[in-house]
Amino acid sequence: MFQAEIKPVEYTKNNIHVLQLLDRSLFNNSWSEEQWKHEFDNSFTSIYIMTNKSDNNIGFMTVSTIDQTLEIRKIGILLPYQRQGLASIFMNKVYQLSKENNIQRIILEVNEKNNPAVMFYKKSGFQIFNQRRNYYAPDQNALCMQKYFC
Repeated sequence: MFQAEIKPVEYTKNNIHVLQLLDRSLFNNSWSEEQWKHEFDNSFTSIYIMTNKSDNNIGFMTVSTIDQTLEIRKIGILLPYQRQGLASIFMNKVYQLSKENNIQRIILEVNEKNNPAVMFYKKSGFQIFNQRRNYYAPDQNALCMQKYFC
């Protein structure tokens, strides 16, 4: 397994820039600087960056916890680092946060055309509970998935 570390991210102009670069590299619907600022301003949200052993930024995750639900708002790992077990490191962080915050349910949305992510979430015990048609773009539906965590 590839070595990586997850670090919490504090609000700085530079960190927003880093997150935007990662976001744009990973997603067609990347967030603007204003959306990232809003994410930092949300007291229920935590943002993490994944770095490799050379301290290069290779992925990020943002999660929100409200009541007894944790939502994975956005998560991604740069293509050269995918399929090396790193998503499991992020998922372990989700489980750790869930345990610390007495979370009972973890939810997320994923593009149904993102087969590797859908398969990873299913393998991790998530189940589809809803679908949002044309959510990302025409003919790109979002699958709403959940996992109960006790």
